[in-house]
Amino acid sequence: MVKRPTDATDHMYTVIYVMGYGRSGSTILDILLNQHPDVLSGGEVGELYRWLGAGETCACHAPIRDCAFWRAVSEQHFAACTDALTRMAALQRSIESLRNFPALLLSVNGRRRVEEYRRQVRSLFGSMALVSGRRWIVDSSKSAHHYTGRALALERYAGLDVRAIHLVRDPRAVGWSMMRGEGSPERQTRVHRPRLSFVRALGGWTVTNALACVTARRLRRGALRVRYEDLCVNPGAVLQRIGEFVGLDVSEVIRTLEDGASLQVGHNIAGNRIRFQRRLAFRPDEEWREKLPGSYRRAARMATWPLCEMLGYREPASAERPTGGTKVAPSSPPRSPRTRGDAHVPVEVAESLGQDPGIIARETSLPMRR
Repeated sequence: MVKRPTDATDHMYTVIYVMGYGRSGSTILDILLNQHPDVLSGGEVGELYRWLGAGETCACHAPIRDCAFWRAVSEQHFAACTDALTRMAALQRSIESLRNFPALLLSVNGRRRVEEYRRQVRSLFGSMALVSGRRWIVDSSKSAHHYTGRALALERYAGLDVRAIHLVRDPRAVGWSMMRGEGSPERQTRVHRPRLSFVRALGGWTVTNALACVTARRLRRGALRVRYEDLCVNPGAVLQRIGEFVGLDVSEVIRTLEDGASLQVGHNIAGNRIRFQRRLAFRPDEEWREKLPGSYRRAARMATWPLCEMLGYREPASAERPTGGTKVAPSSPPRSPRTRGDAHVPVEVAESLGQDPGIIARETSLPMRR
């Protein structure tokens, strides 16, 4: 619903920025926070310009150009920023990308470019706050190579009130998700080489989370580290910690979860395909613990152990299956899974997926995790 606030205090807002690697549950966290009446779930806001240009679909099922909320935001935003979409996207990435991260840390970017970035970002988030009438905006763009420095740039260059949440997940689970081809439907590709996908996921997980730790030390308020597994086991306690960190009373959100009520999805940009479900509910999910082959587990442990130790993934605790673990899933009956032929799937992986060698699932019946 689009609102037009009249109180001047509604122009004040806080950005809740979710840092970390993909496939770590950011869409879930985004949707959970959206249950609060003063929180706007924006999804991966950093993708807005690209999505407008490509005509992608909003979580409300309408093309983003036709979505009532994003159309109102665009009218407000582009009235203040007249640059073309491609130029705005290029400016954003030139500041926030991994390539510019050293310059961002040292604050040596050109004054003119920084000022343009400041005007553009403040116009966008101000428009989102104005149209929605909400004072907390969730941006779950995370810390991929295009947005490595986004959290720091939003605070340092745009002057926004940023409360960063560093969301982490066990790298073995992230690798398993990558092998299965889960994630955003707009970015899904055929998994030709699951082994290679698993290795890439471990490398991306390590670099991205290490840089997120560096970013957290540069932010004025630091960052609140949240493990996805803790969110699954005890979402109420984790949400309480988040609420205290961002200055938000989340008691109503916690009661919604305890009552088992369906979760309402807002106007998320990008993220896991669960955002297209009208209503969501929690249910157990720790599939990788049973199906990921032992050789892959050992490889992940050896490749990531220093950072895993620092982030709290210590053996054997992380190998224990938590009780009461949860996942977000459609509250309606799931669709039948689809499969694709693939001649490059290792036999042990295919068998772990419950399929014949040479077949790998492109989409599962219970979509999950971004």
